[in-house]
This record gives sequence, C-alpha cells and structure tokens, in this order.
Amino acid sequence: VSNAGGAIVMAISAPIWGIVADRRGRKLMVLRAMFMASFTVSLMSLATNPWHLLGLRFIEGGFTGTVGASTTLIASTTPRQNRGFALGMMQTAVFSGSSAGPLIGGVLADQIGYRPTFVVAGLLIFASAVIVLTQVRENFERPAPMKPGEDNGPSTRALLFGSAMLAMVGVMFALRAGNSAIQPIMPLYVEELA
Repeated sequence: VSNAGGAIVMAISAPIWGIVADRRGRKLMVLRAMFMASFTVSLMSLATNPWHLLGLRFIEGGFTGTVGASTTLIASTTPRQNRGFALGMMQTAVFSGSSAGPLIGGVLADQIGYRPTFVVAGLLIFASAVIVLTQVRENFERPAPMKPGEDNGPSTRALLFGSAMLAMVGVMFALRAGNSAIQPIMPLYVEELA
C-alpha cells in the first residue's frame, strides 16, 4: 500500500506539475520535488507507526517526482545535438543511484540505525537541491498567452491518445510493473534462499 499509494498519487499529480512547469519553469519544479523529497524523507525518521509512513509516502507522491522534473529540465536546456547524450547520462545517474542506494542505506541502517538513516537520506537530497539551486541555470521564457482562434499545434487529446504515446505509456507501465513486482518479495526470497 505504501509503495502503490505513493506511486498512484504521483501518477495523478505528475501531469499537473507538468502544466505548472510549462508555465513557471522546469528548474522550479526540480527544486520543488527535491526540497519536498528532503522534507518528507527526513520526517519519516520521526514516524511512530506505519500510518505516519503511509501518509508521508502519499505526500511524497504528490509533491516530488525528481526524475521526471529533472528529465524535463535537461531536455529543455540541453542543445538539440547533445540531448540524447545528456538524457542518457541522466539515466545512468538514476540507475547508478538506485543500485548504490540500497547498499548504502543497508550499511547505514546497520551502523547508525533506521531513524538516522532517514535523516542522512533527507540531507543528501537537500544537498542535491542546493546544488541545483546554485549551479543550474535555466533561461525560461514564459509562453505568451494564446489569442482566440490561434492554432497551438496538436490538441492535448491528440497528443495523449496518439499511437506512439499510447505505445510508450503501455511499454513504460509494463516495464515498471515488472521491475516493481519483485521488490516487496525480494528480501523474503533472499531470506528463504539463505
């Protein structure tokens, strides 16, 4: 419920944050996601029952989304000829962090305990947000309001229900569902094998 609930809230809120990014800028959305992630992860160290963690996961799902926000920022600020490489490097960072994170978290939990590990994780995210705040530049220009009758390209409906978009959404759903399906049982499976 904790993993699914946060993900469902994120699935609902992500398009809303995307609209805000189009109107206010991508860097602002990365900062919002990172500072909120830092806040919610740090607060998890204070939880006294599972419901506190569940509530914080829902809040985290509604206000974070660092990968999507960062991907959009990189895609909008990188020159076209370097965009593929930049997005590939970002994916390398995401998957490297996802690989190293559980190992680091496990070692920290053994050495300093669960609650301090949440605080350390929150501080790492906060430090990342400060780096974005001070080092990342975005030349965002607010789009001019559309005039009545002006053509703004394909409609949102056409974009959402185009065959390429539907295919990619389906593929991404299947990939994430397949990868996530084993996460809750992996520790139990390792214990059984050991």
